[in-house]
Amino acid sequence: MTRKGNPHLATALRHDGPQPADAALAAVLVHGRGQDPDYMAEVAKRIGMADVRCVYPAAFGNSWYPGRFMDALEANEPWLSYALEAVDYALTTLSADGFDSRRTALIGFSQGACLIAEYLVRHPRSFGAVAVLTGGYLGPDGPVRRATGMLLGTPVLLSSSQVDEWVPPGRVRQTAALLQTMGAAVTLRIHDAPEHGVNDTEARAVRDLLDAVTSKTH
Repeated sequence: MTRKGNPHLATALRHDGPQPADAALAAVLVHGRGQDPDYMAEVAKRIGMADVRCVYPAAFGNSWYPGRFMDALEANEPWLSYALEAVDYALTTLSADGFDSRRTALIGFSQGACLIAEYLVRHPRSFGAVAVLTGGYLGPDGPVRRATGMLLGTPVLLSSSQVDEWVPPGRVRQTAALLQTMGAAVTLRIHDAPEHGVNDTEARAVRDLLDAVTSKTH
């Protein structure tokens, strides 16, 4: 059940790709701050996701929450809860189309990547694959977050730049360590690319991740 008045649910979900019966798997792609679903649709094209049923949540005002991702959690409420609910709603629509979480990938960039990481921490279960591209779990520096459940072998790619101005590599490493504690099969890549975006190497790595999932389902 969705929260009444959630502004992130005001826009209908965009769907791309084959019909559910013809799709190899499904994916929820979450954009960053100042972006919209078109950005992630272009990322999907670069990855090569023509065989994937893609769903794109849209943030109200092009931002999932108002503050920085390392602000106190309560400083980003109620928007953070609304945003997590939007991810959950996208997954629910895919479930209704016949895709359980093990046939579903989560892919996020920047603010969307932070949202995906936070969703995993709060709602752990087995997913087909997860790509956290320039992001980490939310909250301020301090004691490392504790595991709240198990990810049951979910393959997770975390990729970010050593010099990114928005996401410190230390938080990406902390996120990788936490998800590994939760039972994810984590691949961590810290690169030196200066641009804040999804580079070609990351796009290929995500396609490799999806190929590994589809090879298990055939």
